[in-house]
Amino acid sequence: MFGQKTKGGGNNKETPERAQVRKLYEDPARDLRIDAEWLAGAEALALKLDSDTNNTSLVLAFELPNEQKSVLLFPGDAQVGNWMSWGDQKYPKEPIDVSGAAQQTVDEILGRVIFYKVGHHASHNATAKARGLELMTNSNIVAAIPLVEAVAQIQGPGRKKPGRGWKMPYDHLHERLMEKTDGRIVQGDGDPKAEKKAFAKRPDSPDLAYAKDGLWVELSFRI
Repeated sequence: MFGQKTKGGGNNKETPERAQVRKLYEDPARDLRIDAEWLAGAEALALKLDSDTNNTSLVLAFELPNEQKSVLLFPGDAQVGNWMSWGDQKYPKEPIDVSGAAQQTVDEILGRVIFYKVGHHASHNATAKARGLELMTNSNIVAAIPLVEAVAQIQGPGRKKPGRGWKMPYDHLHERLMEKTDGRIVQGDGDPKAEKKAFAKRPDSPDLAYAKDGLWVELSFRI
């Protein structure tokens, strides 16, 4: 408190400068109260925390027990920064290799991906291009996009202006995925008939099974 005496008997008197600050703070016409001031940065803070959370996603790559050692890739919501970090280390070729003698790079792992659960609902910054999708060179790759476009459109800015929400899937990413998978993509709001037709074009496709309520689709890989 301004002007409060200290325990030692000294008097911390209010100076003219402090009085001016106090008047500014107590003036009801001025919005300088700290209990409201911090809210100005809340949105930026929330977005930063959301980005950090996405980039700490646990990324899983399951290697199938077949001759090709095919890989199923689940990157969660990992954004590009997470993807770029994968190249900083090497990975054991065998499940248990304490010596670390037999190692492989992320390029080798991505080259064997036959199923890609597209990161963060196929947003623009959640699939690395040169260091990610373009390294998935297996011709048998298929993809799944956990997304309902109508829901994405009413998120973020779309909550106030319907249709102005998140642009998912990102156009350029979706186009490239269609090319690499030969159209074999399942999506949360996809057309089961069209998806089945695309998968049926090739005998090396996994089998599709849809729930009666349309809430999920099952892909069965032959190993």
